[in-house]
Amino acid sequence: MQLLLIIGAIISFSILALSTNQGLLNQQVSIFNTEAQIVGAGYAQQLIEEIASRSFDENTTNQQTVTDPFELTATSEFGSEGAELYPDDVDDYHDRSYNFDSKRIKGFEVNIAISYADTLNPRQNSSAKTYLKRIMVVVINPKFLQDSLTFQQLVSYH
Repeated sequence: MQLLLIIGAIISFSILALSTNQGLLNQQVSIFNTEAQIVGAGYAQQLIEEIASRSFDENTTNQQTVTDPFELTATSEFGSEGAELYPDDVDDYHDRSYNFDSKRIKGFEVNIAISYADTLNPRQNSSAKTYLKRIMVVVINPKFLQDSLTFQQLVSYH
């Protein structure tokens, strides 16, 4: 009879230990998920600030001015211009991707898209050239982020 009680106690203790370990593991995963969100958001915001600090368009660099949206870069020409090493205007960042790791979390991927925004409804993209550009930064980490993090900001000329 005592042997059965001892075996029962061991089984109960094992179940309790497994439950505790599972709870600690879930808590650790939750901490890493939260940290991944914070790190991803910080990196995305840093990129958006960098992009927004550039000239609005290739035709407005070096203090050039445009008087009509027609003079701006066509969306089909968004991206780096040829041998350009450093982006000098907003749309040079279009279709760029970066990979980065934080001290504790590896495997972040960041994708950037630039588009014109509709001046009457800025939430919508515009197929026509406008004085508004949308910067969209998407952060992905398949291991620690269940969903991608998407950040957007509008920049304007004038």
